[in-house]
Amino acid sequence: MLKRRRLRPTRHVTGCAILRNWANPHDLKVVTYAEGDLIKTTAETKAGFIELIREIAAMDDFRGIDPGLREPIAQRFKELGLGDLLH
Repeated sequence: MLKRRRLRPTRHVTGCAILRNWANPHDLKVVTYAEGDLIKTTAETKAGFIELIREIAAMDDFRGIDPGLREPIAQRFKELGLGDLLH
């Protein structure tokens, strides 16, 4: 089960579609920014987090997970079976 919480009301400034996701594999949280909405999603289980990340990866404009220079973050994604999505 996923818990979703809108952090800010919708505000449309332009007609362009903007979608960004930030994921924390340690806390099983994803923050999504979509056209003015900021939504925080927390997975209750590892399986729920994996499912959520796979749903995001299935989107047309998905380019991969960038863990930056944080090896513990990359390692955690690998432990969860999401290493194939890292770039």
